[in-house]
Amino acid sequence: MATRSLRSSTIENGKKIVEPKKKIPKATPTKKMTTSTKQLSDITLKDDSGKSYNIKKDIIDAGKPTLIFAYPKASTPGCTKQAQGFRDFYKKLIDEEGISSEKFQIFGLSNDTVNAQLKFKEKHGFQFSLLSDPERELISFLKADKNKKTGTIRSHWVWDKSGELVYSHVEVSPTVSLEKGQEELLELIKK
Repeated sequence: MATRSLRSSTIENGKKIVEPKKKIPKATPTKKMTTSTKQLSDITLKDDSGKSYNIKKDIIDAGKPTLIFAYPKASTPGCTKQAQGFRDFYKKLIDEEGISSEKFQIFGLSNDTVNAQLKFKEKHGFQFSLLSDPERELISFLKADKNKKTGTIRSHWVWDKSGELVYSHVEVSPTVSLEKGQEELLELIKK
């Protein structure tokens, strides 16, 4: 398992004491996970335009590789970085890779309101829909809820064209989400 190191230091008797590096595991994909069709089929969310999506029928079973990335709050620095990265990747797939937007899907997800999602999308020119999950139904189903009442953990998931959840990364940095998400979606698009 890949790890990254963190050092911490303390001041003791006026002297700085540096503690040894602690190994922190990096996010690693969980391959070939399956989700409960029945549970997903019960979840319907609105996007930034107010359009309703049944998560199972309209997104997962659409017959194309799908990436959904979750972010804690629209228009905050880390969330903006993550969403802009997927915006730029979307454009790259079409302009540089020559892949039609009919061959894949990307969705953003947070517990922000439809209106907040719309403002976020318009401000940054996202080509993909941003799903509003104020009750955190999908967020909780995908295990990206911080606690029972509030909060969303930055994450992403990638399904193949048959609707199987192939990759799941919960609690990742914007950079890891972008790097892994792009790599994983592109792999499934090219299969």
